[in-house]
Amino acid sequence: MCRNDRQPLTNGPEAARIRLHADNRLGAVFSALYSFWTARHAAVASRQQPGARGGFDVVYSALYSFLNTGAVDTTAGQRPGGGRRDAYSVVLFNESSKVVLTNDLAKNPDELLDTLLLEEAYGGTNFGVALRTSQSVMLQNWSTERLVSCIRNSSLPFF
Repeated sequence: MCRNDRQPLTNGPEAARIRLHADNRLGAVFSALYSFWTARHAAVASRQQPGARGGFDVVYSALYSFLNTGAVDTTAGQRPGGGRRDAYSVVLFNESSKVVLTNDLAKNPDELLDTLLLEEAYGGTNFGVALRTSQSVMLQNWSTERLVSCIRNSSLPFF
């Protein structure tokens, strides 16, 4: 990840800040994650606005959220109290793995990025250890209530 054949988006959000810390493949990953987090944050915030769209838009958003973050709710990732239900975990790896974020429900995109920018790229690539660590993080933080909430509140017919 320390090679610079891939770099953060030149004009992407927070590109300058990311480039200062990681002007390499890892920075490109950080750039992509930050773009996802800010888009997700905006989508969740828009659901809190009066007159926000519902129906299938909300269901598709919930399904997309489940497939990409493991969090499902028909209110597009919102907790009843107003915060997001999406839980973000990040595992970085080389020869070994490091859990940088676990089940984070509270940080905004800038705070999430700040956490990642403390990390540096070095070493090789051990996908096996990364997959085992990711599996462990998922199992430790799995919440059946998110899936049950989606099924219980879904307007989709069951086949």
